[in-house]
Amino acid sequence: MWAYFTEGGADNMARLLGYAEALIDGSEKPEPAAPLLKAGIWWPSAGVIGVEAWKAAAGFGVQQDRPTVALCFYCALVQSGETKPVEALIVRFPARV
Repeated sequence: MWAYFTEGGADNMARLLGYAEALIDGSEKPEPAAPLLKAGIWWPSAGVIGVEAWKAAAGFGVQQDRPTVALCFYCALVQSGETKPVEALIVRFPARV
């Protein structure tokens, strides 16, 4: 259970609940905790994604002349699931550019 808390993130918290349930009712235990990257690309409704997924989500290839803005934020926001402020910035930036 410690590993689910240590890694954090919404998926690991769901697995933690599944593990607790398995301890109570004897059902099958969920997958072990999945490590969260210490750095990466995060996108609303997708979570941590790779470069190609980010390009597709951000519309690269459709509008090549758009500027790119990188937002740096502490990974604890992803670990805790408190990414609403970052999501709001990502959603609103294209309207300002």
